[in-house]
Amino acid sequence: SEVITTRLGTVEVARRAGLQASGHTGGPVLSPALISHGICGGFDQALTLGDILNPAQAIIAPSRFGYLRSPQLLGGTPEDQAEAYVALLDAIGIEKVTMIGVSAGGPSAIHFAAKYPQRCEALILVGAVSQQIRMPWPVEQAQYHLFKKNYVMWPIARYFRPTLMSILGVEKNVQRQMTDVDQKWFDDLADTLLPVPPRRKGFELDFRNVTQLGALPADQIHIQTLIIHSEDDQLVPARQSKELQDKIPGARLHLYKQGGHLFFGAKPEMRVVIESNIR
Repeated sequence: SEVITTRLGTVEVARRAGLQASGHTGGPVLSPALISHGICGGFDQALTLGDILNPAQAIIAPSRFGYLRSPQLLGGTPEDQAEAYVALLDAIGIEKVTMIGVSAGGPSAIHFAAKYPQRCEALILVGAVSQQIRMPWPVEQAQYHLFKKNYVMWPIARYFRPTLMSILGVEKNVQRQMTDVDQKWFDDLADTLLPVPPRRKGFELDFRNVTQLGALPADQIHIQTLIIHSEDDQLVPARQSKELQDKIPGARLHLYKQGGHLFFGAKPEMRVVIESNIR
């Protein structure tokens, strides 16, 4: 990764060239995908999430506010993050992207697509937060302190991964049906949660933003939009995506019956779903 100076401040970003740019395949040039990663992540998580895309598509993977080497800019809100995406694209000379918002990266992706349609070719939301996340106070406090402490997260992420899967919204019956592909997907994602200290500020911002989230400008989005969710997502209710589809003109919704928040069993097919719905 590298740290880019933008008109708003510095942003950490990693970029991966698509196979087309590397000269390995033909076909039409796809707009780069800008991936707005989930909670506790960073550019490394965004790159891992990029595995659901066609390898011909280039990836722009910034660390969102407070994660790794990206400081908080402006007020640290999802709307501010969307503005920071534009500043980053200006700094690296990219005119238009396919915006992909995953989990807690959803609100800033929605703001980006609504406010900057000239910079956004398509919007893809994957298990995305689009409404305020409400949970019982004891659960909220437990999760808040769990993800902030390295001495707690490190052993869980390394040695108690079924527990971590449950925390991340995957039911036990889905865990029992995991394939080797699912295990590799989870292991790669779990590795991007550590170490905690350089991600702590980002987690605190995300936790504040998703638990205090106001109405998003979904009805102002007028670009092709694909929403993907699992019916049994225990972290971000599928109801959010169903209601979001009604608000975004022409949005398409693809629901998996099971897979949890991490889409176990769905990863091999997800690329086909994206390519058949986004043109």
